[in-house]
Amino acid sequence: MIHADLVKSLNRNLATFGDINRSLIEQTDDKMQIDYVDAICGAGKTGFLVDHFIKRIRPSGSRMVIAQPTKALIEATEKRFLEAGIKPLVLHSDKTQQLFLSLYNAFNDPDEDIIIITHPGLFTHGRAMKRPENVYLFVDEIPAINGFHSVPLKYNRSIITNNIDFVPQGNGYSTLVKKTRAPDFRNVERSGKKDAMYKQIKPMFEVIANDNIEVTVSDSCVDAFQSGKADAIFYSWIVKPECLSDWNNVTIMGANFKESLLYKVWSREGVTFAPSRWTKHLPSLHTRMLGSRVSIHYVMDRKWSKRFQETDNPMPQIAPHIEELFGSEPYIYTVNNFAKKKSTDLFSRGQHVPPKSHGFNEFMDYHNAAFLAALNVDPQHSAFLKSRYGLEDEDIFASFSLEAAYQFVMRTSLRVPTCLEPVKVVVPSKALALALSDLFPGANVTKLNTEVKADVAHRKLTEAEKKAKQRETKKIIDSISFKQNDVFSFTYYRNVFDLDNTFIDTTFEGFYEAFSSAALEFYPDKMDLEMFNATKCRIRDSSEAMSNIMVFDIDGSNVPYTDLEIPYEHIIYTTFTHKDKRGEHRYRILVPINSMVDDVFYKTMGKKIVKDLKLKNVDLAKISVYTAFFLPCNGAEVVYKPGSRIDPYDFVGTYAKSITDEKYIQMRNLELEDYVPVEKIEKYRQMWVTSPKGEGNHQFWIYATRLSNIGLSEPKIEEILKMDCGLTGRSERDRKNQIPSIIKSLRNWRNR
Repeated sequence: MIHADLVKSLNRNLATFGDINRSLIEQTDDKMQIDYVDAICGAGKTGFLVDHFIKRIRPSGSRMVIAQPTKALIEATEKRFLEAGIKPLVLHSDKTQQLFLSLYNAFNDPDEDIIIITHPGLFTHGRAMKRPENVYLFVDEIPAINGFHSVPLKYNRSIITNNIDFVPQGNGYSTLVKKTRAPDFRNVERSGKKDAMYKQIKPMFEVIANDNIEVTVSDSCVDAFQSGKADAIFYSWIVKPECLSDWNNVTIMGANFKESLLYKVWSREGVTFAPSRWTKHLPSLHTRMLGSRVSIHYVMDRKWSKRFQETDNPMPQIAPHIEELFGSEPYIYTVNNFAKKKSTDLFSRGQHVPPKSHGFNEFMDYHNAAFLAALNVDPQHSAFLKSRYGLEDEDIFASFSLEAAYQFVMRTSLRVPTCLEPVKVVVPSKALALALSDLFPGANVTKLNTEVKADVAHRKLTEAEKKAKQRETKKIIDSISFKQNDVFSFTYYRNVFDLDNTFIDTTFEGFYEAFSSAALEFYPDKMDLEMFNATKCRIRDSSEAMSNIMVFDIDGSNVPYTDLEIPYEHIIYTTFTHKDKRGEHRYRILVPINSMVDDVFYKTMGKKIVKDLKLKNVDLAKISVYTAFFLPCNGAEVVYKPGSRIDPYDFVGTYAKSITDEKYIQMRNLELEDYVPVEKIEKYRQMWVTSPKGEGNHQFWIYATRLSNIGLSEPKIEEILKMDCGLTGRSERDRKNQIPSIIKSLRNWRNR
């Protein structure tokens, strides 16, 4: 029998849920409101859906519809519901070819109270479908709401003019809409796979025909097309928020929600987003403790692109270094589709996962990941997003490349809260590495030990820049001060399964006594060991912390600790796996610092000490005030030796120089990046595609010289020429064969 108090509590919960349901249904405000769940990967969003359905949706007589992006995620969610004794109706392309009819029948069947569909299925059929009022829609993972495409028309212009109108928006862009009488739409839909011309146009007609999507083209492109000077249409499309307006209750769930393109675009379209009241317990930020497990290695300082991969073929150079970094451990990797086949042999020990990796949760025992896909946005689409929605380059980068890399990395053991194993991540560019490290506070960022062709040498600093750099370095040095502190603090945890913490203040000698006592405890399983980190910082916290104890983790060394010459006062203790079957030495060194320092200074100072003392096999990724370590146990050797303490003032110069070095490297990196003047490229592109027949060879060369004259690099010019060589529909093969000689001529001309 259920306890009476539990019954009352359940009834109150259902009453509250019903009140919210009715208030949302009766809302008359014209402004659209969508609830959102901003929760990190692995926070338990799927578990929440199951629990929410069992406790609130089904008991209140309501229904739940879940929309998800991939088949893998849908199947994983279906499995979770089945494990809870609930059989959902799953609708995706592999299980039904008549999604609209299946959805219609489901809404008319009162027994179907939990339905899972795809994102495309939702946006294609969800708005047109009449549904009961008590349906709660949960869009799991933030859907893609944009796209870009180009249509070379070749010889047939009438297919566009007969079926599509251009409606000016008044902001330099026009909307493409289907004409009232559009005779060719049905023919394109039916013959799109057979007819070559219709095949090129079909994607454009499909998005124009969808009432949920707005298709946009620049006015300059429209003018060129209507005047007969262009044979191509370059268009962008955006899914409108109205696609969800007919649903009474909508919640969108995803990590880094406010960095998503959906949030940035739809907010500017008038949508109000409110945090869900039901998911306040789900974390939205990763802890410093988790971040300290992550070491991010980047391949090159400059931007990574598909063009660079196609022309320079860097993978054979990079792959051996990645496999060396990961050692014998398994890893996941991803590349662009065009490079997948060639990469199979290069990454022989790796498991390929698609760049869009939602739902691939079978790799939670992996501690290594290489994200090598280029997901850069087309310059014209980027210009549209900036002009129409006021987005910056950083917004676009975060919504595309960064989000995909984050989702990919979170397929690993980072999803497991109780795991303390370090995780190694490889990404192609420094910009992506730094952005990713912001999502994992305390992560370590270093360059992969390889050189690729695109890493051209920076120019030397001018004398004025050298003096400015010296002044900035001195200014940083003069601004730093430390307060001496003889109290040493650490945070104690019972084990990885019991993360309730205790803050302890002691002397350094007190550390030695505590560690000597801990070494007398015996544990058969490593996961039962007590833990500490050398700062006052809760393991679930993401706040700033400071420390005055440097910890070095020596893993797998052939040098016994008795052979070390360390000039500082220190404690050494052997670890759980010291002298295992391979006889390797594993121990930790604790060195007191006479002042508190923050994590950035701590890392710089620690790496300099490792270099100066020539310490071998130090895990640099663990040099962080946030890293948690196991205490000594099982009769571990604990040794104390006197000496001087680390004086952080000895490392101020190194710290200041590292900051100014990075600043001036980034400055010169920006100089190496291509500036892409989109409007001029579009102008010259239209001049090329409207050139007279019979002058293709000469006009293609002229097109290239114009691109060169506006400052584009040879790789960027080559990329554009390859993309545009077929736009006129005349002699595409000849133009493509012409490109190498054009690039060679431009190089010779520039070097005269």
